[in-house]
Amino acid sequence: MNKALIKTCVIGYNYAKTTLIPILKENRRLKIIGICTKSKNKELEKSCNKFSLWKIMINSLKPELVVIAVPPKIQSKIIKYLIKKKISFFAQKPLTYNFYDAQIIRNIFKNYKNIKMAIDLNFLELEPIVFFRKIIEKNAPNKDLNIEVKWLFKSGIYKENHWKNKKRDGGGMYYNFGFHLFSIIINLFGDVRVILARKEKFFDSIDLQTKKKKIKIKVYFSNSFHAKNIFSIKYLCKKPFTYELLNTSKDYHGNFLVLKNKKIIFRQSKNFQGKDSREVASSFVLKKLLSLMTLKNKKKSNENHYNLDMSIKVHSIINDIYKFIK
Repeated sequence: MNKALIKTCVIGYNYAKTTLIPILKENRRLKIIGICTKSKNKELEKSCNKFSLWKIMINSLKPELVVIAVPPKIQSKIIKYLIKKKISFFAQKPLTYNFYDAQIIRNIFKNYKNIKMAIDLNFLELEPIVFFRKIIEKNAPNKDLNIEVKWLFKSGIYKENHWKNKKRDGGGMYYNFGFHLFSIIINLFGDVRVILARKEKFFDSIDLQTKKKKIKIKVYFSNSFHAKNIFSIKYLCKKPFTYELLNTSKDYHGNFLVLKNKKIIFRQSKNFQGKDSREVASSFVLKKLLSLMTLKNKKKSNENHYNLDMSIKVHSIINDIYKFIK
């Protein structure tokens, strides 16, 4: 085996199969040496070592990188184990299943500052989000007018007993979709605090305020059966301009538009050489992690942990919202 290749193991298979493994296989700096899954896929058994228990795989193969694609409660246990083993990892959102456990993980990291890791907040790497962020950086907001954010979508995406429907397991509307939403808001406007949150008939209404510039952000968030599919962020500038990031389809990764005074100025590309937009965005996150792993000079703790601070902030926001909405 080429010593330059990073020995990589994968834990989980569903999301890994559709999105993560294709990314890993295309990266020439990685070598998948093992997969932990209960899947009986015969092709999988031929391609690399297969395990049913993740601890046995890690201790047997001694990977340099572990890619995780499992529910948050299991991910939390794996992350804590990998940190103590000083193994780098690529994990999914949410970081874990509640704010309290997120704080535990953050505190463990303080004793292992050189571990390299990344949380796959892939929305932040989508081309329309990056484009919209550049607009905001160049155009000051009108402090007299609120920033309006809507993410409304139909319910019933998952089966009733699926973990993604269970708040206690790191699921529910806020951890599945809100984790992306609030990471986008922080990424675009800076740190925010929750002023008020309340449950309306068909949506939750959340009042946020940026910590530095004290700009108000009004959020309408829902997965009601009655909701229409819409993702919208309206940004009003000092000049008489309104910019909007908009998506009205079920595909919240691949159909964004950016509008200026209701006229389209950016349309998300459809040509990804056979890849979907989520796969492309996640590959950017992975590349950032690999760049951290291959740097020879020592880095500060927060530079080793890509999206960890962001994830902790989102956990805190969701925790504050839950205090209002019980």
